[in-house]
Amino acid sequence: MSWLERKKKPAYSTVAGTVEDVTNRIGKQVRAAWKPPANMTVSEWSDAYRMLPPEASSQPGKWRTSKVPWMREIMDAYKDDRIDRIVMKFSAQMAKALALDTPIPTPNGWTTMGDIVVGDMVFGKNGKPTRVVLVSEVFQGHRCYAVEFSDGEVIVADAGHLWETKSERYGTRVLTTEQIVKRGVKTGVRNNFSVALAEPLECAPITQSIAPYSLGVWLGDGHSYSGQITLHENDAPDILRHVNERQEVVHRTDTGVLTIALGRRDPAEVCRRGHRLAETGRTKSGYCAECGRQAAMASKWGRARKDAPDSAAMAFSDRLVALGLMRNKHIPAPYLRASSEQRLELLRGLMDTDGTCGKNGRCSITLTNRRLAEDVVELIRSLGLKPRMAERKTRCTYLGERVEGVAFITTFMVYADMPVFHLARKAARQPSRKGRRTSEVFQRRIVAIREVKSVPTRCIGVAAEDHLFLAGRGMIPTHNTEGILNMIGYTMDMAPEPMLLMLPTGGLAKTWIKDRLDPTIRDTLPLREKVRNQEKDKFAGNSKETLVHKNFPGGHFTAIGGNSTAETSMRPVGKIFVDEIDRIPLSIGKNGQVEGDPFLLVEKRGNTFWNRKSVVAATPTVLGISRVDELWLESTMERFFLPCPHCGALQVLEFKNLTWPENKPQDAKYQCAHCPEMIEDRHKTEMMESGVWLAEHPERVTCRGFHMNEMYSPWRSFGQIAQAFISAKRGGLEKLRVFVNTVLGECWDEKREKTVDVEGIQDRGENYGAEVPMEACVITAGVDVQPDRLEVLFMAHGVGQERWVLALPDDQGRPIAPVQLWGAPQQPDVWRELDKLLQRQWTHASGRKLPLSCALVDSGDGNTSTFVYKYTKARQKYRVFSSKGSSNPTAPLSTTPTQSNEHRATLYSIGTNAAKSILDDSIRMVPIPGPSYTHFPAGLSEEFYRQLRAEKATIKYRSGVKYVVWEKVRERNEVLDCAVLNIAAFSILDVKDIATMLAELKSGLKKRGK
Repeated sequence: MSWLERKKKPAYSTVAGTVEDVTNRIGKQVRAAWKPPANMTVSEWSDAYRMLPPEASSQPGKWRTSKVPWMREIMDAYKDDRIDRIVMKFSAQMAKALALDTPIPTPNGWTTMGDIVVGDMVFGKNGKPTRVVLVSEVFQGHRCYAVEFSDGEVIVADAGHLWETKSERYGTRVLTTEQIVKRGVKTGVRNNFSVALAEPLECAPITQSIAPYSLGVWLGDGHSYSGQITLHENDAPDILRHVNERQEVVHRTDTGVLTIALGRRDPAEVCRRGHRLAETGRTKSGYCAECGRQAAMASKWGRARKDAPDSAAMAFSDRLVALGLMRNKHIPAPYLRASSEQRLELLRGLMDTDGTCGKNGRCSITLTNRRLAEDVVELIRSLGLKPRMAERKTRCTYLGERVEGVAFITTFMVYADMPVFHLARKAARQPSRKGRRTSEVFQRRIVAIREVKSVPTRCIGVAAEDHLFLAGRGMIPTHNTEGILNMIGYTMDMAPEPMLLMLPTGGLAKTWIKDRLDPTIRDTLPLREKVRNQEKDKFAGNSKETLVHKNFPGGHFTAIGGNSTAETSMRPVGKIFVDEIDRIPLSIGKNGQVEGDPFLLVEKRGNTFWNRKSVVAATPTVLGISRVDELWLESTMERFFLPCPHCGALQVLEFKNLTWPENKPQDAKYQCAHCPEMIEDRHKTEMMESGVWLAEHPERVTCRGFHMNEMYSPWRSFGQIAQAFISAKRGGLEKLRVFVNTVLGECWDEKREKTVDVEGIQDRGENYGAEVPMEACVITAGVDVQPDRLEVLFMAHGVGQERWVLALPDDQGRPIAPVQLWGAPQQPDVWRELDKLLQRQWTHASGRKLPLSCALVDSGDGNTSTFVYKYTKARQKYRVFSSKGSSNPTAPLSTTPTQSNEHRATLYSIGTNAAKSILDDSIRMVPIPGPSYTHFPAGLSEEFYRQLRAEKATIKYRSGVKYVVWEKVRERNEVLDCAVLNIAAFSILDVKDIATMLAELKSGLKKRGK
């Protein structure tokens, strides 16, 4: 054999051919196996290839349409080229559950998971306040775990609770508690999973009598029984330069230790209660004239003496007493929810006096007061840092005797870009980030998970774009449509073309890509092979395109926000998906130019495609306004019919047929609409397999619409739905509205066409038996500012948003509401009269006196707003605030306040449409006393009720989209405006324990033997 022949001969061969031949043949077989047949439907493709990633599903693994048989028809309709639009009007999803006693931080302090209601504000992972939009019933019997973190925080959660975790082995994923347990919390001694720290809490600045840094210095080195501090002379100049108080050295030792008195008042300028004598004058005896007047009024009328308008003029020690700090060192609650800069200044005052920075750059602060130490830990956490507190026994010699005690040492790591010292010698030790591994500083490790006895749990949904909210004293971030994902995956693999997904905001679009689409592509082999890895693709361009744009052979996929004008006017696409359309803005535009409904703008981008299709999904909102409901009414209007397991008759599962024994909703069963037999949860699976979609309008072949509620869910029992209904009904109209939208998947019917005449409301007048009835305990006021007067209306509030209009007697004893204070707002006399009225104490049916809890003064009139700001600025500590109605028809009842006016007064933006709807619903839809009912005192004038019903709800159109506005039907409407302010004021108070307050009032009544 020649050399050339030997060279051509393969070095290795088999019966089947060369290794190369075998490899090529196997490769072709593998590729052929993964290539779907051309006639596959979406459901068949999903069953063959779709994988549910752990980040996006509580039951990860292979997709099985048999588990959700109702989705088969919907997904397969996507392939029908005759259909232009698919509409899905479904109930909502919820987050997973935490124990009822889990502490939840809010902008107003702390609450618990068990006390949260819809509309409450909590904090998102980004530190910004976010509104609670969904609240579940209380779950019983769930498997529960205690999750322990590296900073000592422990949270009890159920097995299905979702955590956004980071791991070197698994990457960044959203995992359930049970999935973390199965993967293993530890590998050897190393903790596998961590949870990122939250960003610093974003709160509005507060106005307090003591500056934050000055308070921190006193808490660190102050005398607990006086307004004095002790410093060394070397540190005193550096520290006192930042103390916003008058200072005087009263004692010095030989070793250079100084005792310094802070904020001593000048008796020649200010009285001991803080009144400036140049303004108030003196009595003949030389005392403060204002204090004398108040003492006389207190003696004659029993009125409480009020503090000075300028509390900062009081002596420092008096201000400490007013804050409850004298001999009781702690951080007052308002300071823990001050702005981030104010909280940082407070921490600097503490660290300059009692803090240190070690050679390794780690900061620590040592305190002997447990409550103060715990407050400092919360303060540090609220700034986005990770403190850890430890107890140490201490010993010292005092007056010749050995004394033992306990010290609380709090340590945390922070870098020089966030200085926690003003004192130069300490600040110099804070290290730079450069050259350091900083990742551990900004995350908590999960160190242990142990199963515990099952406890009642509950879950909430929040409006934050990433659905995360902060839970636990450690403020740990915790989490909150598969059919659309299957359609997108099918298009990428089987029928590639340009696709677009629109969500309410751009942030939600990025989150959806990260949490839903990317894990699906990673775990579904055909998609992983076809979709280009944008993170490694040099051709991709910038990082923004990488996150929201995916390329694949023959097409591309883009996710956008419905709030962006630029994103809704890009290149054409053939397949359009719109999720949560009811939350997408009514119209978009910039610089005063309105471009129209973003959904319609996006749909026009598919006009050039012969097989264009749009898929719309959402939870409905209000009847007549909900866009998903409007689109569904234009469709085939299909519902899922199930056969009765007893008689075989087809029927739609409707809530009205759900029955249960009295006081036992957990035993609920479904009454068949065609026979006397009861349907139980165990029948659901068999019924689902034989279910069928039936259309009310089958002739509308180009638009198929599907509607389904939560009663079909195999993961929700009839008993759980019944319990959710009872909980919602007890919580009033707002919770009932959420139940109708999110559980039943129905629109809330506000029945605007049905009116209540004035005489009908006037007949509801009743005798309370006291100024404030027994079932109310929180007093609010709304002040409407007119050019020649102030109109003041008071309301009392009870459990479940039940409210009572309060009236005062005139000279003849007739009830008057609202009270009119005559005088132009530009004149100080009318504001002094308002002071007297707001300081009034109300007699409760128990015999006790109740003060005003909160008042809102309308500043919407541009001619009088500056006077309103000036008035409320000086009275904010008494919870008297400025307010202004929002021009946004869909604005929430109240939002985070601002201080962007000339007087830096706290200003709340009020969703007047929301408040008027609440009041209107309570009058028309709640006929008997109880949650959400509005009571009126007997004897009010007819004019009161005419003003109360001075506006009606009207449906308007903006760029073809419906929304509700309230329009006047008569000129005068001051009563309605005042009532709106009262409803908003109660919302701002965020009262959690009304039932407890009422119980205390009633118990006091029993003790007196009345």
